[in-house]
Amino acid sequence: MIGEWSGRRVDQADGSRGDMNLEVRSILDGAGLLSEMEIAHDGGVYRGIWIQVFNPKTETWKGQYANAVRGTWVALEGDGMVFLSHNDDGTVRSKLENRRLENGQWRRIQSRTNNGGNTWTVIFIDTLNRVEK
Repeated sequence: MIGEWSGRRVDQADGSRGDMNLEVRSILDGAGLLSEMEIAHDGGVYRGIWIQVFNPKTETWKGQYANAVRGTWVALEGDGMVFLSHNDDGTVRSKLENRRLENGQWRRIQSRTNNGGNTWTVIFIDTLNRVEK
């Protein structure tokens, strides 16, 4: 997903939409990724950053995400397509799924759970197109 992307975020709670820009860069000589995102919506601009690195021994990606609203870091771990965050007690808290669509678009779906992953509620869906330069 390295490159510049633009698209739309749809909030599943109220159906509101926001224009989205995402830039993904390779860091650490290819060992990691840095993603910066902005979403313009009725309340202003939401900004987030995600730093992730690949662990070749476990074949997993580990990362940290923060946004300008909360200003705290959230740890995520996954296989590159699905990432999970956990509560302090180890139960699953949220899931970010990345899906490559047939037309070259990417879809990102963020969900949360209140019961350790037995059921999921979708928070938002992003649909992204590569920005051609």
